[in-house]
Amino acid sequence: MTEMLSFVKNKDYSNLINFLVTEISYLRNAGADFAVIASNTPHVVFDEVSKLSSIPLLSIVEATAQKAVSLKLKKLLLKGTRNHS
Repeated sequence: MTEMLSFVKNKDYSNLINFLVTEISYLRNAGADFAVIASNTPHVVFDEVSKLSSIPLLSIVEATAQKAVSLKLKKLLLKGTRNHS
């Protein structure tokens, strides 16, 4: 987590992507059929990681939005790390 957050803090998105793709490959090698990035912060590179991932990724952001729509919620609070790029 510390390594991942240091990439975010330094806006080193290339290394963040490589780090996450590598970690996801460990999950695949262990037999995982899919992966979830279960934190809002690394979603800043979710699309790029998803394209490079060896297994499908689920987005907690998209899943939350879909659930909110299905529940007909009108106001939500989704907290995460601001992207200052």
